[in-house]
Amino acid sequence: MPKGVPFVLTPAKPSYWGETDTLFLRRDHYYFQEHYIDLYLDPAEVNTRIPLEAIFFQQSKAIILESSYPELNRLFTVLTDNPNLQIRIEGHTDNIGKAEDLFRLSEERAAAIRDFLIQKGIAAHRLDIVGHGPKYPLTDNSSDAQRQKNRRVEIVITKI
Repeated sequence: MPKGVPFVLTPAKPSYWGETDTLFLRRDHYYFQEHYIDLYLDPAEVNTRIPLEAIFFQQSKAIILESSYPELNRLFTVLTDNPNLQIRIEGHTDNIGKAEDLFRLSEERAAAIRDFLIQKGIAAHRLDIVGHGPKYPLTDNSSDAQRQKNRRVEIVITKI
């Protein structure tokens, strides 16, 4: 493996969801031993909540940034490999702004992901959306770093 290049590793198995990890070997280090990484698989069950880790949008807009495509393509592959799987795409925001604007933005972002998947060939009836706005924060919104954790998209399995 070349040094200085991050490698994103994602385990895959039908009816399971793999947790992504990144391997990065620093250029300024010498490695003389084997390295092992544990990659975890969770069974896909109804009501399983799956965070999409690397989804990015233009600020205050529902325009998906290109850096999100690897994670969205991974979701597409899971849906393709599991043709009976149905999901709900849930958008979340931080608490900065008018509540009605935040709910609308979170729903528009969920819809943007749904539209991406439909354009790639996933049937629309398999994809529901909901925008929660700031209703379910993961953290207290006390700093920009904390608010960033609340701006997220999650997938919930609704049918297998």
